[in-house]
Amino acid sequence: MSSMLWRASIVVTCAIASLAAEEPAPPRSPPVQKAERQYALTMEKIRQEMLVADRKRVADLDAAIKIAVNAKDLKEAERIESLKDAAKATMEEHRSGEVTTGAATVNLTGEWDVTYADGATRTYFVDKSGKISLPQDNRTGRINNGVIDMGDGKLER
Repeated sequence: MSSMLWRASIVVTCAIASLAAEEPAPPRSPPVQKAERQYALTMEKIRQEMLVADRKRVADLDAAIKIAVNAKDLKEAERIESLKDAAKATMEEHRSGEVTTGAATVNLTGEWDVTYADGATRTYFVDKSGKISLPQDNRTGRINNGVIDMGDGKLER
């Protein structure tokens, strides 16, 4: 039993050590910044198009519910209502400040105190639509897939 605990502590220690490893600084060259900015803008455009599609889907499902109710097909109306609830949940995800990376989804909504390598600190406020504000700098921006774009030509992760 003690050898199993010893092995478990090694695994935990290794996992903690790998998490503590510092990530290298991202590239800062203008072509990379331009590519990242273009990517963020494209992803925001896609997100906006998804919201339009989501709203249309919910409206179409509302119309289908009315048709089912008028036809006195309550079972079908219930099935459509269930689908509409799922559609609304999907729309809320598209509105939110959540970021999906691989299999993980992280909700970034809230207040974030960030300390940079040079010791500078900033407090970011992220709302559920992905809008970011920096009150101390009187600036606003957006977060798209984990990339912060404050509209100044510089992207942050």
